[in-house]
Amino acid sequence: MSVGRQALRRKVNERIRALHREYAAAQYEVFCECGRVRCNDRVVVAAEAYDELRRVPSRSLVTPAHAGGADRVVGTYDGFLVVEGWRV
Repeated sequence: MSVGRQALRRKVNERIRALHREYAAAQYEVFCECGRVRCNDRVVVAAEAYDELRRVPSRSLVTPAHAGGADRVVGTYDGFLVVEGWRV
């Protein structure tokens, strides 16, 4: 897993959020931020949940299957988890 890939996916997701904010979308699809090399998983997230997640910079959005044993899960949603801290 790579912190660089996680950071890149986060930037992509933040851009997706910005685009959907312009249209006041209630929910939209973003990428899993797990950092796995071949991960292309996506999840549907409510705009409100995404904004809450981003209030804490050390939190990431991952699919349930991609949460690692060292991850501290701080939120559970339909289709994704919020984990604390960057994984290496």
